[in-house]
Amino acid sequence: MKKMIAIVAALFVTVAAQAASIDWAINGVNAVKNRAGVGVGSGWIVYLVNADYMEGIGTAITAGTFGSSTAGVLGSATTGAMSYLEETATATHSSLVAGTGYNYAVLVFNEVYTGMENSTGFYHFSAILPASGTVPAYQLGEDPATQVSFTSPNMAANPWTAYTIIPEPTAMALLALGAAAVGLRRRFRK
Repeated sequence: MKKMIAIVAALFVTVAAQAASIDWAINGVNAVKNRAGVGVGSGWIVYLVNADYMEGIGTAITAGTFGSSTAGVLGSATTGAMSYLEETATATHSSLVAGTGYNYAVLVFNEVYTGMENSTGFYHFSAILPASGTVPAYQLGEDPATQVSFTSPNMAANPWTAYTIIPEPTAMALLALGAAAVGLRRRFRK
């Protein structure tokens, strides 16, 4: 048992050492706004994403499968900290490679995203940063000066996208097949 714990601990340290990080911030009072142009306030979650994954993230939102583990999502922070106090959050993710450049965007929802069937809403991505060149991820503690910062104008640069989460067709088909099997079973038992 002790050997197993030692192996798991060693693997955790190895993975943690390979995951690069990026410091990010949303600067300016009420920088994160909803569709009406009003600051969304504390408690809302905004996501730092790899801009190369925006299409796939949009697909996950519509499918109802979006979450912090969705490919391309690098980190999240509540807007209470990010928009009012101008604090910096650190996103550490296994998909970030130290010293490699990436384009970043911030994902904002107009309402709390639940992923529930038949729910509707709006989301949008901030303008992609940096506008020229890419900001590299860095190994945590090695390059604290590397930071990407979003300000109020960036949050309004892209239009809002509407989404409606519809039931997945294969899940509905499997449910119908199961119901039919139960019905047939009862019929043949009589």
